[in-house]
Parts: sequence; structure tokens; C-alpha cells
Amino acid sequence: MINAAGGNGSAVGGGEFNLANGNNSTVGGGSGNNAGGATATVGGGQGNVASAPSSTVGGGANNTAGSERGFVGGGLQNSTLGSQDNAVLGGRFNVASGTASTVAGGEANLASGIASFAAGTQAKTQTSGGTPTPHHGAFVWADNQSFDFNSAAHREFAARATGGVRFVTAIDGAGAPTRTLRFNPNAELEFGGVARQMLNLYGATWAIGVQDSTQYFRTGNHFGWYLNGVHSDSALDPGAGGSMLMTLTNGASTSTVTGTLRAQLVTSTSDRGQKRDFTAVDAQDVLARVVELPIETWAYRNEPGVRHIGPSGQAFQAAFGLGHDDKSIATVDADGVALAAIKGLNEKLEARLADQSREIAELRALIERLTAAR
Repeated sequence: MINAAGGNGSAVGGGEFNLANGNNSTVGGGSGNNAGGATATVGGGQGNVASAPSSTVGGGANNTAGSERGFVGGGLQNSTLGSQDNAVLGGRFNVASGTASTVAGGEANLASGIASFAAGTQAKTQTSGGTPTPHHGAFVWADNQSFDFNSAAHREFAARATGGVRFVTAIDGAGAPTRTLRFNPNAELEFGGVARQMLNLYGATWAIGVQDSTQYFRTGNHFGWYLNGVHSDSALDPGAGGSMLMTLTNGASTSTVTGTLRAQLVTSTSDRGQKRDFTAVDAQDVLARVVELPIETWAYRNEPGVRHIGPSGQAFQAAFGLGHDDKSIATVDADGVALAAIKGLNEKLEARLADQSREIAELRALIERLTAAR
């Protein structure tokens, strides 16, 4: 056993071929260990080096604590480099080089950013390729795939989990999960097999959820469907470069829509219990207004090759004063006007038929009198 304690106040507790040549440094035992930094410590193991001031290697083999107050817990060929107060807790071939950075364990991980964290297999808190740029405050965890997994930004939480990601938020009395949120390997979001699954987007009032036999969409005001554009915080605004395809609102909407709704059947609510302020309609007056209403064929500006027929919203509003504005015609109003006009036409036809029946009866009576006078 050839050990040496060369620094002032240094000590070697045992083992062989150990060297404590930093002032007040210590090697506890093992073989071929070197505590070269002032107040550095190597607990044991083989071929470990604590070369920086106040650095520590707990054990393992061929580990190096090369940063001031750096710590390597053990494992194989792990190291702390360059800066201060960084740590590798275990594993193998791991490096912590950023100030206050940590590698929790695993294999071939690198924590190069300040206060960054790496764990798993080949997790790197820096850019990939070329001259790497460390990402400070990044947390990177990688599963055991044999490829580097790099952070993409400062203060990023990044995880490579090719088997999926699972969060359990509730358990039953036996500890079995009852509420689970999971990203499966296809990056699909799963909520398990129970109801009351919700995405609260802006408090509970704006949400997407599942209840018994129902999927629902909840809003505190409007729904909007947009084509292209960028995000805008303004109500019913498709954003720059976008257009409004369709809206569902709790009142009038001044937005211009360009979408086409296709369905086998569209049913409007017409329950009398949902209505109020009933007023009788003069069907003859409605018919007269329909007769005067301009009916044209036309095409939408964004659909020039497709012809349609009907009045404009402005003409319809001027004639009947129905709906929210003069830019749109509610189908319930168009249907109601058509039914009222049909009723008015029927009344007009019945009145004409009654007049004709009266005239025919009078002619018959005249003929009978003339025949009797002969």
C-alpha cells in the first residue's frame, strides 16, 4: 500500500496508491484516488480525482470533480467541470459543466447551462450541432434511446418519453389510479375511461368536456371558426390574414362570414315555450311586401362561379324589419315570410274563388228566370 498525504493538513485513511496533496484534503480509502484541491475529498472507489477547491467525489471509478465545490456521488467516468457548485449524482459518462447545474444520473448526459438539469440517457441542456449554446435553467430528461436529446431554449422543460407520458391525479381506496392524463406515443392526449374530462381554457366557463354520452363545448359568449390568420385577443376577430367561416353568438354579430355549412338536416329551435311577445301577422300585407321585394340571382364575392337566388339583407330588412341587422337573413325569418306570403296568397285566392262562386250563382239564377219566362 503506497499512499501519500502531501498537502498541509491532508490525510489518507487507507487503501492503496491514494494521494491527498491538496491542503486539508482527504482520501478515505480505495485505490488510485487523488484529492488534489484544497479541502477536497475523495471518499473511496478507484481512480477518482477531486482536483478543485472543496470538490468531492464520493466513490465509484474514474470520476473527476473538477469544479470548485463540485460534487460527484459515484458511478463511472462522471465529471464536474469549469464552473462552480455543480453536481453529478451517479450513473456513467455524465458531465455537469454549468454553474449550479445537476445531472441526476443515467448515461452520457450533459448539464452545461447555468442551473440546468439533465437526466436519463443523452440528455443535453444545450443546442445541437455546430458550436453548442448552453441553455440556462433548462430541465431535460431523455428515455433510453441512443440519440442525443437537446434543449431548445433557456428555461425550457423538455422530456423525451417515447413510451408516453402519464400523470395520475386521483386514486381509489386501494391506491389504483382513477384520474389519469396521458400523452400516448402518437402524441395523442388521453384522459382515461371516466366522464368529467375537461379542458378549461379560460376558467370553467370556456371549456371542452365530456359528460355521459355527450361531448360539449362551452363558451361565455361567442364561438368562431376561422380560416388562416393569426391569434387575436379581440372578440370575433380572425386575425391578420384570416377570414371568418362561421359564428355562433348569443346575439347580433357584425362579422362577415365566408364559410358554407353543409348538413343533412339543420333544425331551428321553434318551441313556443322559448318565445315571447307574439303579434298576429297580416298575411295580405306580407304578400304585398314580398311582391315588391327585389329577388335577384347573384354570386358571393369569394365564390364567383356559384349562383344563388334571393333578396339582399338590406332589402329584406327594409321590407320586414326582422333580424339582428341588414347584413344577414335568418332562415327562420325567411321561412316565416314565405309561409305568411303563401297564407296571404291562399286568402287572396279563396276570396277570388268566393267572388267567382257568387257570380256563377247569380248567372245561374238569371238563366233560370229567363228560362221560366218563355
